Amino acid sequence: MFKSNLSNSLNLAFQLITVIESIHKQNVLHRDIKPENILILNPNDANFEIKITDFGLCKNFIDNDGYHIDKRANLSPIGSLRFCSVNSNKGLELSRRDDIYSLIYVLLFIYDGNVKWQNLENNEIIKLKENINLDKKHSLFFIIKALLKHLDQLEFYEKPNYKYIKTMLKP
Repeated sequence: MFKSNLSNSLNLAFQLITVIESIHKQNVLHRDIKPENILILNPNDANFEIKITDFGLCKNFIDNDGYHIDKRANLSPIGSLRFCSVNSNKGLELSRRDDIYSLIYVLLFIYDGNVKWQNLENNEIIKLKENINLDKKHSLFFIIKALLKHLDQLEFYEKPNYKYIKTMLKP
């Protein structure tokens, strides 16, 4: 069984961002990053490895002509409401940053064993995700705040700074 301590949680998130970056390099969004879609190989080993599964909701974000997909609204949420980005909760088109928002929610879930918006209605989930309030004593407080700030500053079409994210998640 996977032991969810700070070191393991950061290791998992670091591996996850590495895999997400690889997926994005193929011009694909996963759009359903959640614990159920993460396989942990050798979970009892300090050198465990992760794999991402279930590409049923994936989508190319670069079209056949080499252009980024357009920003759209009034869509149905994509992915699990607990782990999809707040943009998905709001019915907006997803981009690379949204897979990373999901990574943050997975990190919180793996480390804490839950997320504060678990089993709530979509409107309540949006409010809590928009105002993630971690106690400053929380071990992940500064990491999560820094990552959210980076993602919140990204425009729809922008590429996330994977190097910065990896630096923040380095166990």
